[in-house]
Amino acid sequence: MAIKLKENLYLSPTAKAVYQVMMCMTEHEHGTLIKNLLKHPETPRFTEAFLLDWLSTDDIDGAVKKVQELNQLGLVKGITEKRQIPDLPSDVALTECVKNLSDEGVMLANDQGFYLVNEGFEQEDADEIAAMAAELFTFHKKRVSPLVEKGLIESEVWSMLNYQGRLSLSFWPIKTASESFTLVIKGAVKFNQDSLVDLARLLMNKYQ
Repeated sequence: MAIKLKENLYLSPTAKAVYQVMMCMTEHEHGTLIKNLLKHPETPRFTEAFLLDWLSTDDIDGAVKKVQELNQLGLVKGITEKRQIPDLPSDVALTECVKNLSDEGVMLANDQGFYLVNEGFEQEDADEIAAMAAELFTFHKKRVSPLVEKGLIESEVWSMLNYQGRLSLSFWPIKTASESFTLVIKGAVKFNQDSLVDLARLLMNKYQ
């Protein structure tokens, strides 16, 4: 019996999926599927042909069940409006993706200590913070990640608090297949939105 898929629906990873797959250094059970979904420059239509190709199967019933499983885990969702990489220069597109992730300031830095996007930090401060982010990333990868893998530490995030115990700066790793970056957030973090997914899609397509 053929399964009828809902028309005019697109399949998108969630912000939760981006966090678990691209912002945690430990491998995720469904990481390959989520990354392959993000490699599409625009959200693909939720069709039988796409599902079979994405899941590398010829069993449509099994494919639909797999999508239902991923949906129940909060990793994928159906959306009615297509989202795609902005047709803009890379630096402008990155700015559009990250500017809504914090109300106070946000930076995307690479693992060499240079920032690709700076929204809300003074120039001199931004240079220092980007360099610090690279050093934190190196230290974390060498000294902290093994402890995370052993379950002794549960977080991949570095946070700096003010004297009242409130979040001042936080450093969030985000990686593609071959490139590593750090999102530096000033103040409260606003990751639970499509902007984080848009950023992940852009990085997966432009910075492999």
